[in-house]
Amino acid sequence: MDGVEKGTTKANAAFRITTTIGEHYVEAERLGTGISQNKGEIVQLEAGKQKIIKLEFADLTPAVDGNALPVAELNFALPGLMEVSAWNAENENKAYPYPEYYYAFEKGDEIILDLTMSNKKGTNVIHVSTYPDGVERYTNQAFTELTDLRIKVPERSIYRFAFTTNHAFARNAFLKVARKPASSETLNFNTKVTYKRTLTPVSVLEPQSFFINSGSKAFFNGKSRITVPVNLPANTVEWFYRFSASREASDIENVKNNFGLFGEVTKLLFNLTGVGAAINTLAIDKLSQPPGANYCDIYFLEHQYIGLFEAKTDDQWRYLTEGSRENFKAGNVKVTCCNSGTYYLGIKNPDSTYGINVLVEVVALVGSDGYVMESK
Repeated sequence: MDGVEKGTTKANAAFRITTTIGEHYVEAERLGTGISQNKGEIVQLEAGKQKIIKLEFADLTPAVDGNALPVAELNFALPGLMEVSAWNAENENKAYPYPEYYYAFEKGDEIILDLTMSNKKGTNVIHVSTYPDGVERYTNQAFTELTDLRIKVPERSIYRFAFTTNHAFARNAFLKVARKPASSETLNFNTKVTYKRTLTPVSVLEPQSFFINSGSKAFFNGKSRITVPVNLPANTVEWFYRFSASREASDIENVKNNFGLFGEVTKLLFNLTGVGAAINTLAIDKLSQPPGANYCDIYFLEHQYIGLFEAKTDDQWRYLTEGSRENFKAGNVKVTCCNSGTYYLGIKNPDSTYGINVLVEVVALVGSDGYVMESK
């Protein structure tokens, strides 16, 4: 009801919804057919009264083209200009939620659309585009009905079908979507999509090496502590850093050539999900362990503490425990507690005699919500 799922019921069984007075949109979806079918109706509720509506589903209609496969049969309300204007007046700076539907299609498919209206007064608008890149594949700003409209699919993609009307009053639209596969090999392609959060790896700091002097020599030349900024991109869900330390500069140079945290994370995400699928997190134990020979201390710092850390006023600075490591030779560290803004990795050489070479790489996983293809 009103775009919010309320529950499920069996055919020919009543389903009761308690709600507020006023206008509401009630929609039912038929389950278990493998084809998307829904029907909806606008109802006006009065105080102290109930309204009974009956939504009936007909048997799936075979496509006109004998080689075409049904994708969806939809019955939806198309709001008129008067309703949209009233909503916009009460919801400034918001976009009206016009009906739109998403389906996946395989390379070589031919999309077949048929659309009729509950009455033919006024004209309608349709936009068909790829998702999420928004490449327009078909548009019509003033049609009454659509019959056997065909759209070629050059590449596997999700398609968005969006509808509005130029008519003053709301009406119901009846839409049939079918696909004609290019060959028998793609007959079983899954056209369903799901709204999920996907993760995309972003390189925050490419593999970078530093030399950190020993405590005794730092007084005369160089530093025994450094800070490395971590500028996290917007919508970071979690992030990782990979670290390696050795007294030998040649060790670090050899490791640097194959450090590759970004490439490894990208490959893992692809192998775990496939193209267009989604997961919510990446387990750190999936990452390979880099080599290391000597110890360092790494402290996860906020901006106000970097000067105090470098100045060695150790009684005045604080660190965040999740991303910090002491007596650390090498490894991968995952951080989920602090995902926006700029933080710092404070690296300390605890050895008073020997300097140390370190290598650091940082990768963030950026989340975005959207439609993805179902894998099965």
